[in-house]
Order: sequence, then structure tokens, then C-alpha cells
Amino acid sequence: MSGNKSGLLRILIAGLLAVALAACSSTESHDDDGAHASKKKNKKKRKADAAMQAPAGSLDLAWERENFGGQSIRALFSTDDLIYAVTADDALHAIGADGVHRWISKDLTGVPTAPPVTNSWGVAFLVGSDLFVFERTYGNLTLKKRLPFPPAAVPAMTDSTLFVSTFVENRIHTVDLDSGLSGWSYRTAEGVVSSPVVIGDLSRQTLFFAGLDGEVTALPAVSADSLAPSAAAWRRSTNDTNTADLVTDGTTSVFLASEDTKLYAFDRITGVIQWAYPTGSPLEEAPYLGDGMLYQPVEGDLLAIDASTGELKWTFEGKDARAVASVGNKLYVRDGKGKLHQLDAGSGTYVRAVDVDQGKANTAASELLLVAKGSHLKAYRL
Repeated sequence: MSGNKSGLLRILIAGLLAVALAACSSTESHDDDGAHASKKKNKKKRKADAAMQAPAGSLDLAWERENFGGQSIRALFSTDDLIYAVTADDALHAIGADGVHRWISKDLTGVPTAPPVTNSWGVAFLVGSDLFVFERTYGNLTLKKRLPFPPAAVPAMTDSTLFVSTFVENRIHTVDLDSGLSGWSYRTAEGVVSSPVVIGDLSRQTLFFAGLDGEVTALPAVSADSLAPSAAAWRRSTNDTNTADLVTDGTTSVFLASEDTKLYAFDRITGVIQWAYPTGSPLEEAPYLGDGMLYQPVEGDLLAIDASTGELKWTFEGKDARAVASVGNKLYVRDGKGKLHQLDAGSGTYVRAVDVDQGKANTAASELLLVAKGSHLKAYRL
């Protein structure tokens, strides 16, 4: 019996050792798999990092100008068809996308405190509470007026009327562009700090604005000498404050990035919410609209969202990127350090860094990247 017990004990110990060895072998195998997956992931990350650190490409120089009387450029703006440079002597220069100097005005007094707004015939600048309206073809000053209220946001403009929001009684005021006289005003609940927009044909133009109370409102954009609208065309509520500028495709939709974390598309006629994309983070910046896509910055990432469906197409992670121009399948973004990069607009794939001078003022317009350094203005083809 004693010999049988010893034999059984030896068999039991051998079995336990076999099980332990098998378990160790299995664990080692899974560890190897994990290490392999980790290596693949790290390899992918290194490849992405290598792409981001690849030698920068350059852009072709379209034209350059230095005819600013030796005065340095203090501010640079662009619209659909003209580039505006404000020099140290407060002169306003209008330059075409072809680089041709169109006109110079000495009537501006100070550096504009907001981007200009345009209509079919003119361009308006704000310098604090001072309003300057110029005829776009020849640069004649058509209106100079000190507004009786400090503007709270970049205004909107039709061919006859300027719409300016102010915190004084939380109103949106109208200013007649021919006479400079104030017209009707509309009282909002808590004020408007985001830029409103006006869209629609001349027979049915509508003013859209988003308020700090979370309301998005559409008003008939009637002229300043008409009676104030008795009621809004429509009003919709978001779930939090709205501080980002409104964006529009000019035809069917108005887009809003809200602090309630959603990016909205509203039907411009009915106000119906066409879609709402939840980003997961409060949104305080407007998206960039280019070629049917909305490029929305969200906590350091850049989201590409289809403007017609609200579908997320891709995400460019990190870099704190903001879209600045979209030309065909080329999307240009500027990172948090001010450097320019090119992405594939369809997939979000990183293409290259773009090597350009970093000027005091730069902007994109008409498929051009504009860079101002001192009294020198360069335009690069995107």
C-alpha cells in the first residue's frame, strides 16, 4: 500500500507539473500576441509621426507686392473678390486676387476691430464704434458714422441695411446705409455675441442670429426705414449658450456650433433642425465650410462632417488644427503653433507640411494664401 501511495503521488505531481507548464506556455503565447499587436500599433504610430515630420513642401508664389509706400501692413482681410490691407498710416488698400492694386483710401482712421462685411456694391469696416462704408469699385467713402452703441459682434449687411448687435438693452439695431440713420431694433433675451448672417434673394431676405439665451432666431431682413418686425419668422432652442458665429451655405441651411456640444443644421425657411451631430464637447468656435463639408475643431481634433447629412466622414486627431482653405481635394489646416499643413479632404489623410513665411498677418482667399511681413505682401497658390 505504501508503494502504491508513492506511485500515485508521483503521478499526481507529474500531472500538476504538466498542467502548470501548459498554462505557462499558453500565457507566453498570448503575451507574444500582445507584444506583436503592441509592436504593430507602435509601428503605425511611428509611421504617422514620421509622416508629420516629413520634409515640408512649398507653395508656388503667385505674386508679391511692396507698393505700400514703405508702410508696414497692420491688418489683412479678404472677401470673395478683393483683399484689403491696412497699413501703419491707416491707409486702406484694395487689391484684386490677381495682385492688381485697385484703390487706396485715406479715409479710414484706425485699425478695424472686426473683419469687413460686404454687399453687392460696398464693404463696411468697424473701428470700435466707428462705421466706415466704402464703395468697392473705386474706394469712395459713402458713409462714416459713430454708432450710438458699442457693437458686440461682427454685423450683417444687405444692400441697404446694416444689422448690429449690442449689449445695450440686448438689441439688434438697424442702420440705413444711405443716410446713416438708425431704424428699427429688435430686443433679444440675453444679447448676441456671435456674428449673424443674412441669406435669401432680395425679395425674401432673412436675418439669422444665435443668442446667449440658447435661442436661434430668424427675422425678416426688412430695410431700416420699415417698421420693426412684429414677430420672428421662426425661433428654435438649443440646450446651452451660443457664442460661435453662424455659418451658411447661402441657399438652404444655417449651421451653428453650440455650447450644448452639438453641431446643428437648420432649414433657413422653416427652422426645422435638419440634423444635429453630438461632438461630446462644448463648441465655442464656428466650423469652416468648404466644398460641402464642415470642419469643426473639437478639443484639439478636427472633425469633417458632411454638411447635407450630418455624417462624420473622418477625424484628424491632435495638432489643435483649424481649417483655413479648401481647394479641390486639398484641405489646408493651421496647427496650434501657426504652422500650415495639407490634408486629403476626402479621407483626412495627412499629406505634407507646407513651408511658407510666417507673417504678422496672413489669411486665405480665392485659392491663395496671403502672407504680410513688414510692407511686403506675398500671395501663394494653394
